[in-house]
Amino acid sequence: MQFTLRDLQERYPNDEACLKEILDRKYPNWVCKCGRTKLYKVKNRPVYACACGFQINPLVGTPMERTRTPLTSWFYVLYVMSYSKSGVSATTMAKHLGVKYDTAWRMMMKVRETLSDDEPLTGEIEADETYLRARPWRTTRPLAYNGRARTVFGMVERGGRAKAIAIPTNSKHFLMKNIEEHTKDVETFYTDGYGAYKDLGKTNKHLTVEHSKQEYVRDEVHTNNIENFWGGVKRGIYGVHRLVHSEYLQNYLDYYAWHYSKRFSSEPLFYDLLARL
Repeated sequence: MQFTLRDLQERYPNDEACLKEILDRKYPNWVCKCGRTKLYKVKNRPVYACACGFQINPLVGTPMERTRTPLTSWFYVLYVMSYSKSGVSATTMAKHLGVKYDTAWRMMMKVRETLSDDEPLTGEIEADETYLRARPWRTTRPLAYNGRARTVFGMVERGGRAKAIAIPTNSKHFLMKNIEEHTKDVETFYTDGYGAYKDLGKTNKHLTVEHSKQEYVRDEVHTNNIENFWGGVKRGIYGVHRLVHSEYLQNYLDYYAWHYSKRFSSEPLFYDLLARL
């Protein structure tokens, strides 16, 4: 289903329309304690009231609870982030909205904070680790061990969702710990020949390709899906954000994993973001 910028502007032309959308989503079958079901908008406040005097603020518990930024700007942020697979920089968003950089950055971070996925991965899973470097043109592997690059571990269901986790090192301890925490009822693990994955074969079917021997595909055995996911993450971080502070890296990884996981969605991703607020 296509959802364009024109659709956004026509459906939500002002803050009142945005607030009404949030109200309807948070309280779809609302009934007041007095038995009434109709609410009235309170003038100059983001509040709805019943005839008996009971009031509801739909923004309570959302990132917009105490915002002074127009709700139409928040909806625009949701729209752009839902369509931008590689992401959009806070500098660009600030120019679009006519706000300060810090305001745009905080708005986008509030959205990213809602995108963590606690549901374990199942079925056929590809796993791999990679590095995000402060200087992407430097490709020497030891950079990952001296604090100049961040190690990230990822898993992808074939035909399904993805997860990406920032980890201290690519040691067996951290890799196996995250595999145990984020998977369930796995049919087959597909990895490269890295020795830290060898224990996967003790409890599950485990197939590998030897990248060190220039082997990348052997029938159904490959890690192309997770490699494709890493390609999207790196294009976004290196090409759009340039550099992500380690404190916020997990939030950015959650954003890219969410986009990948929703790639087959038939509904506009704008509404998925809106439902998470």
